Amino acid sequence: HALPGNIISPMQPQPGMETNSVIGPVVMTVTPETMENVKKCKNFLSTLIKLASSGKQSTETAANVKELVQNLLDGKIEPEDFTSRLYRELNSSPQPYLVPFLKRSLPALRQLTPDSAAFIQQSQHPQP
Repeated sequence: HALPGNIISPMQPQPGMETNSVIGPVVMTVTPETMENVKKCKNFLSTLIKLASSGKQSTETAANVKELVQNLLDGKIEPEDFTSRLYRELNSSPQPYLVPFLKRSLPALRQLTPDSAAFIQQSQHPQP
């Protein structure tokens, strides 16, 4: 009796199959484009924290910016709220692309950055 060769179990991911990262109840497919957006968003938030902590801003401003970023990552405030407060805090002019960009990037960024406090620490003190 010859054994049937190449039995593919239904659980094996096949080439070309989407792999979903499951975190909690949300199933999300992370595409390369999403990862690119997440990277840009992380860089943006990280740069914000660096700039706010650079000494050119008051310590109060630095603390407020960090709190805004943390609230955004924790899902406590939405992109619209985040950006309007940020512009007020930094006296900067609104960037029309920022809210749509954040809306695209945030769901994945929030899943991939469960520890917002650690993210803020790293942003202030870049690793060598």
